[in-house]
Amino acid sequence: ALAQAKQQHPNARACPDYEELIGLPELDAVVICLPSQLHAEAAAKAFAAGRHVYLEKPAALDLPSALTLESAWKSSGKVGMMGFNYRWHPLAGDLRQQIRLQTVGTLVSGRSSFCSG
Repeated sequence: ALAQAKQQHPNARACPDYEELIGLPELDAVVICLPSQLHAEAAAKAFAAGRHVYLEKPAALDLPSALTLESAWKSSGKVGMMGFNYRWHPLAGDLRQQIRLQTVGTLVSGRSSFCSG
C-alpha cells in the first residue's frame, strides 16, 4: 500500500508507520486519524515528540489510556484538540433525507458549523 501511495503521490513523504511520521523534525503538528485502538498511544507519542495534536475521537478506549494521554498532553505544553463531528445530529439526518428526496437542488459542496455554550 505504501508503494502504491508513493506512485500516486511521488512528491509526498512516505513513512511506513506513524512513529516515523511523528518523529519528522519539520513537523509542528499532526492529525491522528488511526484506528481507535491506536489513538491514545499515538497522541501520547506525538506530544512526547513535541507536536501539537488534533485527535479524532475517541481519545482512548479505557480510563488508564485516557489518563496516560492526559498526562502526556499536560506535560507537553502543546495544543491538543479533539475532532468531534455531528454526522448523527438530527439536522444532518434531515439534510440527508432532503438530498435523497432531491428537495434541495443539486449538491455541489457542503460545510456545516455548530456552536454551543
